[in-house]
Amino acid sequence: EFQFYMVLWLILPFTDGAAIIYELITQPYIVPLMAPIAKAAEGWLTTLALTIVNASHAWFVIFFFMALPTVLKRFAVITTGTAYPVAATIVAIAADNDGIADDKWLTYWSCFSLLYLGMISAERFVGKVPGLYTLCLACVLYLIL
Repeated sequence: EFQFYMVLWLILPFTDGAAIIYELITQPYIVPLMAPIAKAAEGWLTTLALTIVNASHAWFVIFFFMALPTVLKRFAVITTGTAYPVAATIVAIAADNDGIADDKWLTYWSCFSLLYLGMISAERFVGKVPGLYTLCLACVLYLIL
């Protein structure tokens, strides 16, 4: 019962318990102790933590993609290769810039068409190639970046 009321005290706006704890405990006592540690570990520790988090997200997406049926993998590759680039191409054409973005997306569409032709050829002539759609999705994401 105490935990319930404590949580209510912390999160309800009219009691504002979290702000009281921050002003009376965290700000005067904990922040001065932790600031030098955070400043010393800012560069390498942040990079390490972000690398671990991003790698775990990438592995999750890869394993999810690999578990999809072949039809959905093909759909994901084609959708990924067209949805965002169409929007980015329209924005690049509509924006008044020096033409660098236009050249980037023109190059993207040329490379994507070659990749798509290669994917269709591999599907038709070689048959079911293991990892074909994973490789195609990786190529499409590389082209988008």
